[in-house]
Amino acid sequence: MGNRFKAFHGKHHFRDYMKNVLVKVRSGRHDGLQGLYGKICDGCTPDDAIKKGLTFERIDPEINFIWIDDPAPGIPLNSFAVVWEGYLYVATSRSYRFLLDADDGARLYIDGEIVIDRWDNRGAGISISDP
Repeated sequence: MGNRFKAFHGKHHFRDYMKNVLVKVRSGRHDGLQGLYGKICDGCTPDDAIKKGLTFERIDPEINFIWIDDPAPGIPLNSFAVVWEGYLYVATSRSYRFLLDADDGARLYIDGEIVIDRWDNRGAGISISDP
C-alpha cells in the first residue's frame, strides 16, 4: 500500500531546542524523501516561503534532523522552511498514528489531507494524529 506523504517544517526563531523527527520512507526512485528547502525572508511566514519558491532540493533518506548549522547551502538556520514529498509504504492495512516533534510550524499531509496541523509560532512540542 502506498500513500502520498508530505511534511512541512518552518522555523521562525532558533532556540536551544532542536527538532528530532524520524520517518523512513521510499520515494519510488530513491530511498528517502524529496526535500525542498527555502529561506524565509524578514517579515515573511513559512507559507510565503513555500509560495515564493523553495530554492534547494535534495533526497533526504529520513526526516530525523537536529539542525545546529544551516540546513542547506544559502538557507539560514534561523529562518527556513522545508517541504518533503514521497511515498509511505506500510506492511499491513490498519490504523496508524503519526507524531511531529517540532519547534514552531509543522504540518503533515497524507494523500493530500492534513493529518497534523501545527502551523504556528509556538515553542517546542509534540503533536500526535488521530488513528
